[in-house]
Amino acid sequence: MPSSSTQAACSSSYSCPDYADVKQGWYRPGGGLLRQRPILLDMLLNISGTRVLKRLDHENIIQYYGTDEDEEKLYIFLELVSHGTLEQAYKNCPFKESQVSHYTRQILQGLKYLHGCNVIHRDLKCANILVTESGNIKLADFGLSKFMEDGQSLEHGVGSSYWMAPEVANPKSGGYDFRADTWSLGCTVVEMLTRKYPQYFQDHVLKKKKLTP
Repeated sequence: MPSSSTQAACSSSYSCPDYADVKQGWYRPGGGLLRQRPILLDMLLNISGTRVLKRLDHENIIQYYGTDEDEEKLYIFLELVSHGTLEQAYKNCPFKESQVSHYTRQILQGLKYLHGCNVIHRDLKCANILVTESGNIKLADFGLSKFMEDGQSLEHGVGSSYWMAPEVANPKSGGYDFRADTWSLGCTVVEMLTRKYPQYFQDHVLKKKKLTP
């Protein structure tokens, strides 16, 4: 896995709503497009995400190419998926049911692979799913993802509130596992169909906890 900037050359900058100063370039050994995402070295959450990504290889998951760093920043080299997120796509044009079915099938394939690798995503939503030029999807933003041991249950609730499973939001639930991603997928399907954030927790949870969508 490349870890040196000598293996990647970045050129033009482009707009990316979630990250600042994202650049487009070329990954030299494979000749594929990439995006360079610089982050501060103390952003340990994102560094944790790269540890997960470097061990994954699936057509419905964004490809990790390597990292480089200087005194202030860690540079993460990722596959360039230039057609934006599912959230941007449905805001531009409502999805047909056939499109939602197509995207859902691919999200399921990505999740099946993730869970087979003992990885839980924990932040599945349209804003974290990218659309390729050919109209396929790739799961992205693994900053909250985590490797799990067989039979392990997690207790620390993280994620985006509108897509969060009840057992994740409730600290007294006794913990949660991979099935929390399945709940988030259901919320994501609702989001694609309605072009709105899921409202299940708006009154039920958000008034009780200071959660941010």
